[in-house]
Amino acid sequence: MLGAVAGISITLVVVSDEEESPDGWQESDSNADGEVDEWIIFKDGKFLKWERDNNFDGRRDDWTEFEDGVPVRSRKDTNFDGKPDEWVQFDEMGRASEIKNDLNFDDKVDEWTIFVMGVQVGSRSDKNFDQKVDEWVKYGKYGYRNRVDNDTNFDTRIDEWIYCGEFGQTERVESDLNFDGSVDAWEFFELGHFTNGRYDLDYDGRPDSWSFGKFGQVVEQHWSLDGSGKPDKKAFYIHGVKIREEFDLDHDGVFEVAKKFDKLEREIDS
Repeated sequence: MLGAVAGISITLVVVSDEEESPDGWQESDSNADGEVDEWIIFKDGKFLKWERDNNFDGRRDDWTEFEDGVPVRSRKDTNFDGKPDEWVQFDEMGRASEIKNDLNFDDKVDEWTIFVMGVQVGSRSDKNFDQKVDEWVKYGKYGYRNRVDNDTNFDTRIDEWIYCGEFGQTERVESDLNFDGSVDAWEFFELGHFTNGRYDLDYDGRPDSWSFGKFGQVVEQHWSLDGSGKPDKKAFYIHGVKIREEFDLDHDGVFEVAKKFDKLEREIDS
């Protein structure tokens, strides 16, 4: 007999004639409100099924099935609408091997997460809920992400690649800005903060714009307006506000014209 512990009422009903391998169920009232909210079914003295009412509304919203006492699959209703929206498959050791989630509760899986030996190794997601995967994530040996591929315009083709450090911090981002299959932007980060980037804005295969950051904010930008690949326009920023522009009008490497701006980015006399 299990009795009662700390206000939790537990009942074990034995329905097998063999005492050494009892079959039965256990009911619990975990919040001591007088209503059962947890049910466990046993087979040969081991867990067979476990069910729970997590929000104490009288409806079961968490179900786990076992084989030989080890969990093999579970499903959960996380928004308590009466329908499961999370499904977990377990490996032979009872560790999660795959988790599927219905993120917008439309009865369709939108996110798949894969584990090996209990460690997350990959995931894929449908961010716009059109039943097409548009984000793929790979994880390193410590369970941190090391690569993210995104389809940002939802045309089924990857157009953004994020490369991460050992502990999941973003180190480099490459982007296909015009969705033609070629990388047009390269951005670099330290400790997760933007430090510099180069961009091919006219899509001719050569960078013609450069950005420089400090503490994660852009503080300086350069442009090659004549397409030569050499900067002939510069802009400077403080806290994201442009304070100065410089121009090399004759493209000789000397910036002979300057403009200053106030806090509203209105030009003021130099």
